[in-house]
Amino acid sequence: MKKLTLSLASIVALSTLSFAGGEIAEAVVVATPAPVAAVVEAASDLEISANMTLASRYIWRGMEQINGKGPAIQGGIDLAYKGFYLGTWASNVDFDSDASMEVDVYGGYAGEVAGIGFDVGFISYLYPGDTKDFDDVVSEVYFGVSKAFGDLEVGAKYYYSIADDEDLDGLYTIEGSASYKTLYDITLAGTIGTGDSLATEDDYYYSIGASKEIGKFEVGVTYHGYYSDPADDTTDYIVASISTSF
Repeated sequence: MKKLTLSLASIVALSTLSFAGGEIAEAVVVATPAPVAAVVEAASDLEISANMTLASRYIWRGMEQINGKGPAIQGGIDLAYKGFYLGTWASNVDFDSDASMEVDVYGGYAGEVAGIGFDVGFISYLYPGDTKDFDDVVSEVYFGVSKAFGDLEVGAKYYYSIADDEDLDGLYTIEGSASYKTLYDITLAGTIGTGDSLATEDDYYYSIGASKEIGKFEVGVTYHGYYSDPADDTTDYIVASISTSF
């Protein structure tokens, strides 16, 4: 998610000394007390951001999540501090069940070592209406790496599920991704993923899309596909979206 970060440091007033008339013969240095400096530094490292998206469909790992009843209205809030992050994200869903909303709660740590980015974290998928207690919650731990080569960035991510339901526990998904910024600031992006978390272990999903920032908004169109090995068939969707962050 591209975010325009609202730093808490902007709340701290920075005073400017004004002098009426005449030349300043000598610069005056005012030492900031250590406790105040520590508060300012801590505040500047704390970042809060939010995002909103309107999409014609909600596709997750190649699978329709709103039963063809679009559009999808989505949004999230994130809190980050020195690489650590905590956030929540929600979208409307339709599974012909009591659930009409998905709420994801996640947290983790992201950084970089020797030019290689990494991201390790935990995410839980909640469905108010269907999620009665903690035993109904499906969660995943994940680890990802990424590397930029100029305007090209490639990455891979591994997910491992944790659930009380033994049919959903211990499943994995591995996903590869790439993005490239072209002329006119148009970004091309693609993903491909597979794993035993899908209908069968030989199934896979993929997507390719293009997006462009226009002012405070990002508009995009993405082609999603899901290949079913037993049926030897692909289910596909084209999704248009507009999003913003602040």
